[in-house]
Amino acid sequence: MYEVKIGHVLKRCMREKDLKLNVIHRRTKIPYSTLHGWQENRLPRQIGQAQVLADFLGISLTELLFDIPKIKIEPSQADSYRFSEGEYHVTVRKIK
Repeated sequence: MYEVKIGHVLKRCMREKDLKLNVIHRRTKIPYSTLHGWQENRLPRQIGQAQVLADFLGISLTELLFDIPKIKIEPSQADSYRFSEGEYHVTVRKIK
């Protein structure tokens, strides 16, 4: 299980790219309050918005959420990561 680190990653990217939340808000159209919550490490409620932020920052969604550039999938696990076409709802919950 991976620990969500969106706040840490967002703060690091903002520091490296000299960005402020209000600039990210204006350019991505993600509500300022949502960005502020993520900066405080609150879990994203809409994964699509998190993807927009990751794209804007030039990183993967995996890196944004977990501070892991790429998750390595073992061949024995590959079938569980294959998805068919369609619309999905993903829920991320903090368990501890």
